[in-house]
Amino acid sequence: MLVLALGHLLFDLVGASFANHSLRLLAEASDHATPSASIPAGQVWAATSLIYLVVASASIVYVVNFLRKHVRGRALLPLLSMSVFLIVLGIAHLIWVDNSRQPVSIIFYLTYESLQASSMMRTADLMVVNRLLDVINVMSVVVPCLFCAYMPSVLLTPHKGWTEETLTQRVKEGRQFCLVASAFLVAGVFHMYAWMSWSSALLGVPELSQLTFSVVFYWSFVFSAMIGVIYMSILATLNRRGEWLIEVSNQPSQSRQESMIEFGLAFKGLAQFRQVATIFAPVISALTISGSSPLMDSQLPPM
Repeated sequence: MLVLALGHLLFDLVGASFANHSLRLLAEASDHATPSASIPAGQVWAATSLIYLVVASASIVYVVNFLRKHVRGRALLPLLSMSVFLIVLGIAHLIWVDNSRQPVSIIFYLTYESLQASSMMRTADLMVVNRLLDVINVMSVVVPCLFCAYMPSVLLTPHKGWTEETLTQRVKEGRQFCLVASAFLVAGVFHMYAWMSWSSALLGVPELSQLTFSVVFYWSFVFSAMIGVIYMSILATLNRRGEWLIEVSNQPSQSRQESMIEFGLAFKGLAQFRQVATIFAPVISALTISGSSPLMDSQLPPM
């Protein structure tokens, strides 16, 4: 969560110019929306919204089951309390961002006000879009808070104590935990890009495409940094557990590396590639959709 907070702080510092420039473009642009441009863009956004909601809901189910698998009884209380605290803090920050129109809020308002100005949707339909985005924004707070609050459960001592089998299983579960978190953040990158790109079709301003990519690329790096911190924290802690197991077993030095490989704590070849891919999946997805989406790149109607 500290990485996300730092990401917001830095975006507030450098995003003021983005917000001011976007609002100026919105004020100066006339209604260039055409069905051939705005309808495909809207359908892309609707598809990414569906993907995001499905992935977010599945992530909540996964992380709750993950917690129940590793922690029971009174030990649940600190983790549940932490999740509630983080969610309340995150929702409060979300409300503050919206009410004070912080730079990050322009990610929402640029496209939404473009829709209002375009007259392409009825007022009732706009309200539905607004409510859907409210749900998505709340999930963008709740899901990361659950991941951050429940991540320590994979590091707690198992009921049977630390053995070679339980350590190997925890390493696998830690990787899976990070993989699911990465998938959720990738879905967030897709949705953010589709939503912001819709404004390009609605306003017909080529500059918005470049602004969209720069904003999405920035947040994809923030997301990757979050995954990296979680991943490294899990592996660093479990690595110490592995070293402790090797010490108490009095294994010869030449077999220690083999034991670490068996635990899943030594990375070579494909395993190392998977680790890097999991961490940088949000950045990879941002680069991919910005360079290979014909719908996104051809939204601008002829001037």
